[in-house]
Amino acid sequence: TRTLMDTSSHPYSIGSPPSSHTLTLFIQVYGPGTWTRRLHDSLLDAARLPSAPEIQSKAATPSSALVYRDVVFNAEQCAAATAALGFEMLGPYGSCLGDAKGQDHLVLIGTGTGVSPLLSMFEDACNHLKKINLPYQLVLRATEEGVERGGVE
Repeated sequence: TRTLMDTSSHPYSIGSPPSSHTLTLFIQVYGPGTWTRRLHDSLLDAARLPSAPEIQSKAATPSSALVYRDVVFNAEQCAAATAALGFEMLGPYGSCLGDAKGQDHLVLIGTGTGVSPLLSMFEDACNHLKKINLPYQLVLRATEEGVERGGVE
């Protein structure tokens, strides 16, 4: 059994669109001995998953599932993981820009983990634009430095 041994808070950005009935968090897993690595390993252990994501495709993700890369944690695995770890989620904290659907133009600028909520807002706006058959455009810029670090800025 792994122990996270950390009672401090660790804030993360929500990555699911406002209209979604599921909650998606994007968490960067860092090297050995870090809190995020211990969380990663504990979740895989508690859900009894191998560290390589080879179990199921995320083609039909139920709302009670957790997706790790291309692996879907089903409801039973999610329940096992949360019961074994006993973690608590609080929030959300802060505020968002609100509903972007009624805007003529939408410009979202973010870096690092701040991109997650912006992409979810963009996804929500695109879903709305598809329904009313309007064009949209996504422009992303990755710097050489960001690509070398494995991120997109």
